[in-house]
Amino acid sequence: QQRYVRLLVVSIAMDLQTQTIYPNVVVSTCKAYHGLFTKIRDVRTSSADFVIYAKRLGRILVEDALTEIPTEEICIETPCGKYDGVITPYIENNNICAVSILRAGNCLLESVLECLPGIQVGYLLIQRNEDSLDKKAGHFYTKLPKDIHNNKCVLLCDPMLATGGSA
Repeated sequence: QQRYVRLLVVSIAMDLQTQTIYPNVVVSTCKAYHGLFTKIRDVRTSSADFVIYAKRLGRILVEDALTEIPTEEICIETPCGKYDGVITPYIENNNICAVSILRAGNCLLESVLECLPGIQVGYLLIQRNEDSLDKKAGHFYTKLPKDIHNNKCVLLCDPMLATGGSA
């Protein structure tokens, strides 16, 4: 089975040309992002409202990421007749896990757990060395699901993507 690698990026500074340059990058274009980014960046937004808007952002991002996982068509029986739908084999077969880049990744992990409550979870602690000229990332901690190497789909929870130096 071929490994499936996609990166979903949400940024109001990134354009769709990025997908041409980096074919495994998906730029999410949800119309809600711009307004939610405005709210969480506004100095007038209260702490309580910031949490509400940040959770909405996380949930939308996770739902967007889940749509990027390969699906298979399936026909099901409904009370009104047949319905041509889709399933996500990685999710259906519990062959998916989430890995949080500590600490900031835990806010996205919370959204993943709301969407997929039984998902396996792993953690990485990676930090850039701000004192070095090249800002090289250092690895400090890893705890991953034991079967992560068995063609598992991994949702990497890292909301702090800027240069990609830590990833």
